[in-house]
Amino acid sequence: MEVTKMPISQFLQGQSKTFVIPVFQRDYAWKISNCEKLWSDLNDLKTLKREDHFLGTIVTIGQGFDTYSVIDGQQRLTTVSILLIALYNYLKKTENKDGKLKMLEDQVLDFLINKYADDEDKKIRLKPNKSDKSDFAKLFEHQENLLHSSNIISNYDFFYRKIESNRIESNRS
Repeated sequence: MEVTKMPISQFLQGQSKTFVIPVFQRDYAWKISNCEKLWSDLNDLKTLKREDHFLGTIVTIGQGFDTYSVIDGQQRLTTVSILLIALYNYLKKTENKDGKLKMLEDQVLDFLINKYADDEDKKIRLKPNKSDKSDFAKLFEHQENLLHSSNIISNYDFFYRKIESNRIESNRS
């Protein structure tokens, strides 16, 4: 087994990379309290001007060309994906974007979607287990007033509200 330390952005890089949550993995279980801790850690990066944060271990096994089974770190990887979907949906809704915000929107989408996939089922790069799949797919539609029927929906709403209240804007002079 080879262990490599890398930023999450590098880990997610690669348009055709797909991460599959195997059937033996538990359902997505992170609560709002876990997301609050992650959000606080990310804010510390900004306020303390730190360059990195240890997200935890993510272990994958290759299952063929650019397809990886997530053996450990499924909760973290799913949560980061939920956060990125919330960020993408916020940016997509933002009016009067300058070049920097548009570029950020495109980069975030590249982490989430394989734009070149020929069939819809292969577009979303993280493949949750069967019981989480439907709620995870709903996030891409950013429907207002989604019922908090799962941790996925509740955590998405948490991150979206946090992003919205922090008003990500480009630096305009």
